[in-house]
Amino acid sequence: MQTPVRVTGTVRVAEAASLSGAIAARQRGSAWLYWAILLLLITLGAGLTIPVDVFLLDTSPGTTLPFGVILGCLLYFLVSRLISRRFMRRRFRENHDTIDLEFSRELLASNIIFESAGVRTEIQYSAVSDYFQKSGYVVLIASFTPFAIPERCFPEDGLKSFLATLNDRVSKRI
Repeated sequence: MQTPVRVTGTVRVAEAASLSGAIAARQRGSAWLYWAILLLLITLGAGLTIPVDVFLLDTSPGTTLPFGVILGCLLYFLVSRLISRRFMRRRFRENHDTIDLEFSRELLASNIIFESAGVRTEIQYSAVSDYFQKSGYVVLIASFTPFAIPERCFPEDGLKSFLATLNDRVSKRI
């Protein structure tokens, strides 16, 4: 058996921020793919304005060009989310049997314990710098790391109680 290794030191807030691109690429694919899709959809949206201008509006080509570019950008936001989600799930399936993970969140008096897919994280309430509700989740930010708890998984009155606990322990420091 190997000797355990303890790693210690000081970490400056956001010092590893430059790694976010590499982390994102491993999770959802290369940024070049997304840039290519964006360019393609903007070009498509802009190209659609030519027949609209000439045949429907009887104006000079390019009159509605800004609207075509905006349409391309909006399509990109829709398409890129779908592609990103599909890529992440496919990547996860390479090493796992399912994309549905069992998880637990223990909301204790002094801390919160997150467990999912073999990872256990314990968060002291004093480490929570922010929290908010969005799209059916309670999101906690601790050491610039987001932790999401689906509201549907709380027992009856559990969400209300948890939010009250967060209010008491966190909101005074925000």
